[in-house]
Amino acid sequence: MTAAAPTHSKLFRHQVLDTPSAQDSFVPMDLREWLDPCDLIDLILETVRTLYWTNCEEDAHGSESPDNVPQIILGLLAYCYATDLYSAVEIVQRAPTDSALRCLCRNRRFHPRQLHLVRSYNRELLHHCLSRVLRRAWEVRSKGIPHSTTTSFDISLRKHFDAESGDRVKRAIEADRRGVVVNIRMA
Repeated sequence: MTAAAPTHSKLFRHQVLDTPSAQDSFVPMDLREWLDPCDLIDLILETVRTLYWTNCEEDAHGSESPDNVPQIILGLLAYCYATDLYSAVEIVQRAPTDSALRCLCRNRRFHPRQLHLVRSYNRELLHHCLSRVLRRAWEVRSKGIPHSTTTSFDISLRKHFDAESGDRVKRAIEADRRGVVVNIRMA
């Protein structure tokens, strides 16, 4: 008797989907299904470093200046959204006890409002960063699997990862919006 091949749906065992494009995604909601957490962190930090930052070009790499905080938070948010964690309150609560989040925060503590502000002021950068991370994770995961190298295939993939990253940022905004409504109702 031969073992059954893993099904496509096995990759999505943790998905709770509410958008049509997410339902069609072949990317798992938690990229740790594809990559080791340390490799994912390295990939995110590398991606954040390659972004164009107009307000802190003069800062040295790894600087702890206040101008570097948006980069730290952007990396933190990209990791969280890549691992199916969207609520700013939950991110801040988990950071002290989760080693990956603590590493990304560089042992700093943030307030949920700081995460909201960085996301709103740098939404396009976050979207671009997350799209790159999703694509690089897919490239690492699919290494050795034959796929088309045509330009139309590449454009199609880019569009897919852009849509997926946009959906994840929207999920975070919605998660925070729901959290605010719950907190107001409890007050």
